[in-house]
Amino acid sequence: MKKLKDGTKTTWIEPQAETTYNTFKQSLEEFIQIQPIDNQGKPIQPSQENYMDLWIKAASSVHKERVYGLGSEFSSSRRSFGSGGSSSSRSSINQDKFELLNRRIAEITELYAQERAAREEEAK
Repeated sequence: MKKLKDGTKTTWIEPQAETTYNTFKQSLEEFIQIQPIDNQGKPIQPSQENYMDLWIKAASSVHKERVYGLGSEFSSSRRSFGSGGSSSSRSSINQDKFELLNRRIAEITELYAQERAAREEEAK
């Protein structure tokens, strides 16, 4: 999503980005609703692996089994990166792509938290 310098939202870069984000957000809300409650009465928060699984599900293309935003090196069916080369070069690609995916998940999670907080503030 493009943002102005003051931090306000403008438009999505492309329609698929908005669709993917909305699908992820809805899946995350549904996932949180079915989580058990902790001792403070709040749902247990999803793990990084849960976030990754939800993002992969939301961003995957059934046609080519690729994850939107990560290119052809990540296959949603294999849940692994790269396809050839030595194991050491694959593992460095794996690590780099994994870190990229984690950063993107963190960014999306932060956007979701901001949106949720804004909705809660509006409801008051």
